[in-house]
Amino acid sequence: MQEDAVGKAEATGRGRQLSLEDALRDAIRQLPPPDTGVRDALTKYELVRTEVEVGGIDGRSDLLVTMRRRSPASVGGGGGGEAACWVGEDESWEAWHDFMPGSPPTLHVIGVRTCPTPGFTLTLEPAEPQGINPRDYLLRIVERQPTESVPEVMTQTEIRYREGTEVPYDTVSIVPGGPTIEVKITS
Repeated sequence: MQEDAVGKAEATGRGRQLSLEDALRDAIRQLPPPDTGVRDALTKYELVRTEVEVGGIDGRSDLLVTMRRRSPASVGGGGGGEAACWVGEDESWEAWHDFMPGSPPTLHVIGVRTCPTPGFTLTLEPAEPQGINPRDYLLRIVERQPTESVPEVMTQTEIRYREGTEVPYDTVSIVPGGPTIEVKITS
């Protein structure tokens, strides 16, 4: 096992006779176990590199794969660990900026993520640093996993964000790897 330039653990697995299944299994076996706090949580892996070794005195034909564990949606988890919730097929997001008279302007963002169990708390917070487009507001997801014993049932979990601001955003982007949502204006 080795660490790449950004400190993520990587492992290279070998599959004899060009066996992809054996190579993947070997690489995953070498990585440290995920620290999700949830038994049997879904874990996703990223294929970083593939290589083939053919020939030589022993006539080998080996497939080498280098992999690393990643968060399911590549979106920040709570406490610095891997994220347990991911982008589901039924994920939906809305964003609107309320400029109605009688109250301060407020940006609202609502979304849904799929989590491996009930009991997760998902929040959004401004990403640091913000991107180069001042009209695209970057938010990242923060996960708080359940502390009590919960059933292992995939659960859609709502995320809500609200911020008082007069900045006229065109879009809100969930980073990294999330959707970009057009901001609707209500006035």
